[in-house]
Amino acid sequence: MSDSEDKKDVELNEAFARLERQVVENNETTPSAASSASPKKAPDVRQAPASTGKSGGVSGVLGVLLALVALSVASFGAYTAWQLKQEEQASQSSYASQIESLSSDMTRLQNQLKASDQRSGEVQTELAQIASATDLSVTAVESRLASAMADLKQQLGTSSADWLMAEAEYLLRLANQRIVMEDDVAGAIALFVSADKIIEEAEGVVAFDLRQAIANDIAALQSVSNADIQGVFVRLGAIAGQVESLEQKHLKFESAAPPAATEISDQTFATQALALLEVAFQRITNMVDYRSGGEIVRPILPPQEEYFLKQNLLLKVQLAQLGLLKGNQAIFEQSLNDAITWVDQYFDADLPLTKNVRATLSTLSQTGIERQLPDVSGSLREIRKLMARFHAAEERSKP
Repeated sequence: MSDSEDKKDVELNEAFARLERQVVENNETTPSAASSASPKKAPDVRQAPASTGKSGGVSGVLGVLLALVALSVASFGAYTAWQLKQEEQASQSSYASQIESLSSDMTRLQNQLKASDQRSGEVQTELAQIASATDLSVTAVESRLASAMADLKQQLGTSSADWLMAEAEYLLRLANQRIVMEDDVAGAIALFVSADKIIEEAEGVVAFDLRQAIANDIAALQSVSNADIQGVFVRLGAIAGQVESLEQKHLKFESAAPPAATEISDQTFATQALALLEVAFQRITNMVDYRSGGEIVRPILPPQEEYFLKQNLLLKVQLAQLGLLKGNQAIFEQSLNDAITWVDQYFDADLPLTKNVRATLSTLSQTGIERQLPDVSGSLREIRKLMARFHAAEERSKP
């Protein structure tokens, strides 16, 4: 119960006490008043009792009413107090049930928390066991791998110098293949230089003879003609692409110009007669075609045969390209000379395109493409000898 309700109960109790005291005081004062009034009115015996009975009845009724009011107020206060007490008990029971429910929930949550903590501890234990087992397995695998690598190294007898020598040997072998299969002098020289650089940077390796052999091979390759085979090939390809644009010569017959008329006004008769005879003879001879039996007359190709004319020129250019790739100087020069003759004979020499094609073919025909490639396998043989000595020394050093 709250403080305000306690105060109300106290006030009601005090009010009830005051009413009860007032009722008791009224009851006590009424008989005393009657007794005190009776001696004064003694002479009138009949009137005194009547007045006394009337005042006593009013006081009794008033006391009864006051008693009823006090009883009603007391009953109302008691009922109110009982009702408040019942509500307090109900609220206390509700609070108690709620507290009990909360206590049970808290107990359940605590049990769940304990179970979760226990499960977490179990999980951590399992994870620790798994991690420990994993570490052990990784350690075992690393140990086995290290042992296997040690065994392999012991069986192969390899070292850093062996790997460097193997790399240099590969570069030298690749350089020889460039010379034999591709005629690539510049590429082979670059590979030889790379191999010499690797051997120079190798620590603990003394290979003077090998580096000397590499230097000899490089010098031999540098003395070879450095003709730009690829450049010549692409220029011939450009000429082949221009063949279709060439124009054929347009040949035609033209009659000889008539002889100039001579003035005969101031000449003699004999001179005039000779001049007339000469003019007549010239006109008669112009009507006859004289041909020499030793000169070969070539017929003019018809326009529809121009395709085969250009294809023949294209074939000669392609044959020159083939001789270039084969390194055959004779085939290369002969094909280009035939192409030049064909251009002079069948195509219009006054056009700029024809002049450019002929000039290019003439320049390329003077290019020397035939090269004698040297034998550059000396360095490769020397490095293989050096590697064989390394392996023999490692075999002797084994227990």
